[in-house]
Amino acid sequence: MQFLSVYNAADIHIVDGVNLGDTLSFADDLILDDAYMLSPHAALHQLSIILSDAGVQISEHGETGVAANRLFVDCCLTLMSQTGQTVEAIVLVEVNSEDLAVSIYLLPFASFQHKTKYSLIKIDPETAEMKLAHLAYVSFAKGTRLTLPTGEMKPIENLKVGDQLLTRDAGIQKIRWIGHSTVRATGAQAPILIKAGVLQNENDLVLSSDHRLYVYQQDDLLSNERAEALVRVRHLLDGKNVVWLDIGYIDYYQILFDEHQIIYAEGIAAESLLFDRRTQPSLQVDAVEGLSLQKTIYGTDMEIPEPTQDGNGVLSSLQKALRRK
Repeated sequence: MQFLSVYNAADIHIVDGVNLGDTLSFADDLILDDAYMLSPHAALHQLSIILSDAGVQISEHGETGVAANRLFVDCCLTLMSQTGQTVEAIVLVEVNSEDLAVSIYLLPFASFQHKTKYSLIKIDPETAEMKLAHLAYVSFAKGTRLTLPTGEMKPIENLKVGDQLLTRDAGIQKIRWIGHSTVRATGAQAPILIKAGVLQNENDLVLSSDHRLYVYQQDDLLSNERAEALVRVRHLLDGKNVVWLDIGYIDYYQILFDEHQIIYAEGIAAESLLFDRRTQPSLQVDAVEGLSLQKTIYGTDMEIPEPTQDGNGVLSSLQKALRRK
């Protein structure tokens, strides 16, 4: 499952240009230099998606979209504000069981401001799927130390393919591939900081927002009726100890094994990159040659999709679980 923060296209209006008065639409209907602006009530909504035999589908755990409807990637847009700031965003199309488009969404890679015009300067249908795949990457920030078989911790940027890491379930495993990218640390790519000591981590830990942490609980503190759980970092946000990190740009790294694994980052059990149909379009061919699509470790029922508690409650539950180990 993956969560995307999207605008409804009906809330994005053309305020200057050939299509004046229209709202955001498909690539075929868009015209360069048209200027767009958010409506006063426009807000980001959580769109939850899953993979199925039918492709990418909307799940019931989000705030928008109809569950079981399919979601298609249309194009990637580049827009420029009046001050010269550029914003990339992906146009997504929701299709019902009768193959009719029922909704259009805009997934921004950086923040859009209200009362600001954004001129459309590029329409790219070729790289949109790859850019969306990058959002499914679970990433560690530069400087994150990962645990070696010896117990020593080594910064992720100093690791190389073939090096070995300690995993929770499969012992010592060789790294198959290491990804690295420098991205704008806003919007869909904004990182989250877990401050040192909050989850018994030795140092600050910075992760991508959908990165999942592993926790073992003797009592059902997270109300998932299992001793083990995978919790997304963004569900821990409390505004104090686990916070969004605003740093302009960030160096992200990804670790891929032959199988999906739980490894240790600053002492916290966290997942490795999952090679599935979401991430496949953006991975180098040589990195995954001969590798079958992976299934998430422990299965999907271990994940807590949308906790019933707020960030403070989930974080407190995790801290209690760690103290009782």
